[in-house]
Amino acid sequence: MKTTETNYNELKSNYGKYLSLSKNIGFFFGGPSLHFHNRALTEKDNDFLGDNHLELIYATLSSWGMHRMGETKTKMVDFKIFKEAVLKHQKILLELKELKIENISISDLPNVISTLNDICFSLKSSASKSYLVGNSKTLAHILPNIIPPIDRQYTIRFFATEPTTFLDTKGKFKQVPNLKDIPEEKEYFNHIMNKTYDFINHIKSNPEIKIEQPFNTSLPKIFDNLIVTYIRNVRQKG
Repeated sequence: MKTTETNYNELKSNYGKYLSLSKNIGFFFGGPSLHFHNRALTEKDNDFLGDNHLELIYATLSSWGMHRMGETKTKMVDFKIFKEAVLKHQKILLELKELKIENISISDLPNVISTLNDICFSLKSSASKSYLVGNSKTLAHILPNIIPPIDRQYTIRFFATEPTTFLDTKGKFKQVPNLKDIPEEKEYFNHIMNKTYDFINHIKSNPEIKIEQPFNTSLPKIFDNLIVTYIRNVRQKG
């Protein structure tokens, strides 16, 4: 598994700069992406893993680009399959529901991440052979205080690619390297979760870190927003 520490160390050392730049990140995505995200999190509190909660997660994933019409590999599975895969883990998800990543002890962290890894890679959201992106986004709307959403454009680029190689000569993003198989995706999940834990414990005492709408909906989501802001800031420099 090839990762880089450059981006992470820069963000960790200068997160105040990116925090200021990230304040309006929700409006960059906007529309249904923001609407269904917030609705899914609200329904998590109203009826955890109920039909409305799961349907709103399903809608969020679609609005976040997980499903496209026509002849494309970007397809989600049918809702029935999606729902059944989540509910197989209902008992353990209920046990983890109130847990916050910043309250996990360092000694318990490996077991918690291992459990989450097992759940993540047994869910079914995408029709593709890749599991990490769709299933992490699903879990981020079930356990938002533990897990950030993971995507290729931002998260994997952040952890896999040096900032000097983000862009081509025209200032456009280069293709993100593919993770070659499920074992490598699992390694990335573990790596990202460990970095999430480290980062959140680094910033959690700062009074400027506020969990609020529209997109700063949990500490893991704030970390995700900072990663997105970091990547976009590098492109703007390019």
